[in-house]
Amino acid sequence: MATFIGSASSQSDNLGRTITTPVNGVNKTITIKSVGIQVGMPYMGVKDAPFTNNPTQYYRNDLGFPWGIRYRYNTFSEDAFTVSKGYFSDRIELNWDIKMNRDKIVSISVYRSEDIDSQNPVWGKALKTLPADAGTFSDNNIEGGKLYRYKVAAKGVEVDGLEILYSTYITGIGYRNPTGVVTGNVTFTGGNPVKDVLVTANPTGAQLKFGSSLYVPAGGYVSVPRLHKALKDSITLQAWVKAERNVASWSTDIPLFTLQSDANETISLRIFTSEQPSGKFVQLSVGTAYFALFGYYPSGEIDNSGEDILVPIENMNTSFVHCSAVIRDNKAVDFYINGRLLNAAYGAKMTAIQAKKGLPAIRLDINNATVRVNTTAGGQPQTWTHLKMGGAENTFLDEFRIWETALTPAQIRRDYRRYLNGNEAFLHTYISANETIGDYAYDLAHTGFNYHGNNAKLSNSAFTSANTPKFDNTANNIPTNAQLGVLGVTDEFGNYVISAIPYKGNGDSFTIVPSLGKHEFNPKQQLAFLGVGSTVVNKIDFVDKSSFVFNGHAVYDSRGVFPFTADAAITGNIKENEAYNAYIKDNLKYQKGEYWAEKDAAGNILRLRRYAQIPVPGAFVSIDNVQAIDANNNPVQTDIDGRFRIQVPIGQHSITLTKDGHTFAYDGRYPAKTSSTVNGITTVTNTYQDFYEDRDEPVTFIDNTKVIVVGRVVGGTAQADKTIGFGYDGKKTYNYKDANGVEACRVEEV
Repeated sequence: MATFIGSASSQSDNLGRTITTPVNGVNKTITIKSVGIQVGMPYMGVKDAPFTNNPTQYYRNDLGFPWGIRYRYNTFSEDAFTVSKGYFSDRIELNWDIKMNRDKIVSISVYRSEDIDSQNPVWGKALKTLPADAGTFSDNNIEGGKLYRYKVAAKGVEVDGLEILYSTYITGIGYRNPTGVVTGNVTFTGGNPVKDVLVTANPTGAQLKFGSSLYVPAGGYVSVPRLHKALKDSITLQAWVKAERNVASWSTDIPLFTLQSDANETISLRIFTSEQPSGKFVQLSVGTAYFALFGYYPSGEIDNSGEDILVPIENMNTSFVHCSAVIRDNKAVDFYINGRLLNAAYGAKMTAIQAKKGLPAIRLDINNATVRVNTTAGGQPQTWTHLKMGGAENTFLDEFRIWETALTPAQIRRDYRRYLNGNEAFLHTYISANETIGDYAYDLAHTGFNYHGNNAKLSNSAFTSANTPKFDNTANNIPTNAQLGVLGVTDEFGNYVISAIPYKGNGDSFTIVPSLGKHEFNPKQQLAFLGVGSTVVNKIDFVDKSSFVFNGHAVYDSRGVFPFTADAAITGNIKENEAYNAYIKDNLKYQKGEYWAEKDAAGNILRLRRYAQIPVPGAFVSIDNVQAIDANNNPVQTDIDGRFRIQVPIGQHSITLTKDGHTFAYDGRYPAKTSSTVNGITTVTNTYQDFYEDRDEPVTFIDNTKVIVVGRVVGGTAQADKTIGFGYDGKKTYNYKDANGVEACRVEEV
């Protein structure tokens, strides 16, 4: 017997059969050209040599079949094998399930290598030999932030010495991410919270510098083949970007993100810069929605007065810029540059900033086109299932974030410049790209202990070596510490959290330093140790000493209740509207409440009369509409003399007095609001006082409240029993002579 084959096959070509069938909800026409069918399985044959009694097998000769391949079900599989990638601060954890061949396994051995690139690394001795039914291993003796390759090998599946991927072993890469958290509070001396303070964490004796970015060539991209959870409804996309070429040389726009749906549609967040006759500009776009900002863009920094610092577009040649897009179904897209929402209001704000420097107005073009998220162009439902990043221009990209919600302007401004912990609410994908080496940028986003695993793959079989993305940790090719760092930002209550502070080995000491313009803090810095057993440090608090004394005095308008005093009247060139609640004469200030003007019929001031000051006790004091708090955490109120003293932060602020049932001049606000009327429409504008030094001279607040008081002063029970009020005995007429001796009468109710 030469061969025996227990199989049959059939092949039909040139069929040309056309059918119509639904594909993803849309009818498609398909042409079937050929059909092949094979039934059965080949058996090994033998060749009976006529001159020998020892028949031998010649598989390839007899059957033309590659019998050198060993057929056995896989013991391991990629979908049942995980190596933690920064999920834990103190260990790398391996987990696996045995798919088949469980009865053959004698033991499981775990190996480790620092060689993550070679196809055949030197594994050395096993770290641990485990029982055959083991399914997990934790490696605690490794350096933080460093990639390691692991091999899990099953002994007994094959003969000793024979290694077959998935049959006898499986490999994977992981690392531990040792990080800590610092929390605290920043207040002024009086106890009021300080907002928007940057609090940074630096290793003792050095400035923290770590991580890498992704260099994505024009002919390549970074891909996430399948998202752990499809996106819909609202999406926020964020990334840092710096192009390799000058902005004036870009040939096309750069797709920072390209989302692809299960209906094969795409949404791309793109950035583009170029130069027109009107000047250089930067543009972000999603579909047909876009903004284009000409000449300058916000740097993300603020000056000592709290205003944004604007820099020329050319700065993008050498500096990273942060881009955000908030995409909601069938709504306009919100675009952000360095945490600032680019809309008409911000364009006006930029123009006002430039005007103070004598520079022309800012041009900001906006197209508020809506974007479909949940439906296709044909109206079919869709969700977004995979992702690509980069391409079209040689670009450095860093810190990719995808949120399954529409972030608010306050959230974006607070978090865009700091590293995240990964467990923030609605965080879908967080690729920090700080691995520095390897073929993946790993996703650190997690919900509880479940990591999302939206890892980005750098290599692609379609890419040449020159077009394959790679990590780059050159200092100029990652965002600076001032742009993106290990820091926290205080909220409106003065609280801050610094997440994901990386430490080495068993721990490091860090200096925690607050900063905000020219503000000074006490203490200037504090020391905190983060490490094994001490990953969270609380109550690292600071006091902002950059506040200034403000004195105020609340008094009633006593005119019509009390007469003016016998003091000589003040006359001369008196001006009324040059100071808050005060008159000015010869550079001398006369506070209202103590002085009031007498005017002629035309409204001109004739003289100032002096009145007794009647204080307003118990009025509440607010700074920027936030109740002022004293050192004992009590609300600040005017005292029995109507006076108060508070600490006001450096910068522009307003002071307001309020008291139930009382009305104050200018709504009790210092400085007063301004108003203008155009075409019958009155516009009221808030104004602010720039505080940069102590104000020892009190500012007067006028309480306009008056009440009618009814009562009597009597003696004896007969008078006390009478009803309180006027008109008890009816009208009374009194005859008298005036100062000129003229007789007159007066009628009153008694």
